[in-house]
Amino acid sequence: MIRKNPFKDIYNMSECRFSYKCKLPAFPLFLDLEITNSCNLDCLMCGRQIMKRKIGFMEFTLFKKIIDEASREKCKGIRFIRYGEPFLHKDVFRMILYVKEKNMPVHLTTNGTFSEDVLNKIIDSGLDSIIFSFQGTTPDEYRKMRNTDKYGLLVNNIKKLVTLRDKKERPFIQINTTLLDEGKKEVGEFMKYWSGVVDNVDYWYTSFRGLEHVERLKPLLKRERIDIGSGLCTEVRTKLSINWDGFVTACCQDFDKELIVGDLNKNTLKEIWNGDIIRKLRDILAVGKRDQIPFCRKCRSKFLES
Repeated sequence: MIRKNPFKDIYNMSECRFSYKCKLPAFPLFLDLEITNSCNLDCLMCGRQIMKRKIGFMEFTLFKKIIDEASREKCKGIRFIRYGEPFLHKDVFRMILYVKEKNMPVHLTTNGTFSEDVLNKIIDSGLDSIIFSFQGTTPDEYRKMRNTDKYGLLVNNIKKLVTLRDKKERPFIQINTTLLDEGKKEVGEFMKYWSGVVDNVDYWYTSFRGLEHVERLKPLLKRERIDIGSGLCTEVRTKLSINWDGFVTACCQDFDKELIVGDLNKNTLKEIWNGDIIRKLRDILAVGKRDQIPFCRKCRSKFLES
């Protein structure tokens, strides 16, 4: 069975691909929800290692408020991603079910190091899309960068989920990895192997942006290949990223509340989307003056529009 990424139609919308040539949507096309910023790993490339904000879990009442508004406003999709492991949240499957009841597709990104009992729950939940995050192309590189010996658990969980899904359409199962200086041969072998197992395999490059001063990373900085990106930011014209406590940021890479544009404990998503703070950011970024925004100066995102 050839499966289709349920989020592909969203990503291919003109408002996503050519956001500066299109009218600003009345509401974010999709939402990135950090239902928790707690994690069971200590990855070397993750901003959590210097994160100052409190660790916590999104209350279901806040989650329900977000999803109810998103449904009313015809939001295209919900993604459980950002700075935490979603499967650590006790209500994660209740949350997935609630999104599905509102007829929106839901995606989740995980480090995949959960217990086996989670696998059947994923299948039964109606989850539309899942990404398993790797690091590098080999078990050794994974263990070094992810700072864990759970590579085997990750691999086994992916393969077991593929088997459990059998002939069902969902979830669309993907693997993403990020690279340092791995060679073409290693990358090719990784892509070829996993392309025969899951529905999609993709990679990007590891960024240590904002972490250059962390002592344990200094030997790795010379292996970083990613350059500062060029182009216009699409984040501020396509989506909003919501922290577990209801604070809303303009950028999914903002791990320590540097680009906060609103607070859902005080305002609605629509008010924040059309508010003065994010509007000023859009005006600056639209003319390519991101140097005026300290957080944006060294952006290395691949989601930049030329």
